[in-house]
Amino acid sequence: MRALALLGDWEQVIAVEQQRTERLTLLLNTLPQQSAEFAVLINNLPNLLALDKEIIQLSIAKHQELALELKQLNQSHKGVKAYTS
Repeated sequence: MRALALLGDWEQVIAVEQQRTERLTLLLNTLPQQSAEFAVLINNLPNLLALDKEIIQLSIAKHQELALELKQLNQSHKGVKAYTS
């Protein structure tokens, strides 16, 4: 059951990532390129990209962990079904 609950969390992570990407794109496209805010954003972009890379790596690891857990649950279910049928 834990794996199924976490799959819902996974969908939320994907939704938040999409919102973040949309907002960052909007920000980059609407800030005047000569503004101080734009300069701060551009200066911090390497940090943001590094964090993105780390988040992606952690997300992939968690996704693989969940897939393995779900596979194990399915195998357990098949074992229980074999004994109860």
